Amino acid sequence: MRSTAVFWLKTGPALALLAALASACTYQKGADGPMPCGVSAAAPATYAAVVRPIFEANCTRCHSQANYLNQGGGQNLDDFVTVQAYARSGVLFRAIKWTDATPPEVRMPRPIGSRLSECEVVRVESWIAAGAAQN
Repeated sequence: MRSTAVFWLKTGPALALLAALASACTYQKGADGPMPCGVSAAAPATYAAVVRPIFEANCTRCHSQANYLNQGGGQNLDDFVTVQAYARSGVLFRAIKWTDATPPEVRMPRPIGSRLSECEVVRVESWIAAGAAQN
């Protein structure tokens, strides 16, 4: 009995620490817990306050009502219905979350090589995952 008590006195705190660390490191995409960049499944980014300003700062130079036919490849991000359709089809996310394997013509924003910050991508992804609502 004494050896069992000694064992737990010596290893108990270490095991408790390992258990705490393991539970702190778990992350499930879509869980209600916090996600990076100030969004969560329970409180996703909103279109009006978060997503639209990202588009205005990075996308509408080419993809606006005035320029989308000449510079924006026919994609108008000033029109919410169009934005929502791109978001729900996956086209929007593929364009902003690109890798080196993504064809250059798909990579946004331009010029080639520039990209949205990781937080901007996470915020747009959060909005899309929540249904891409006009909120």
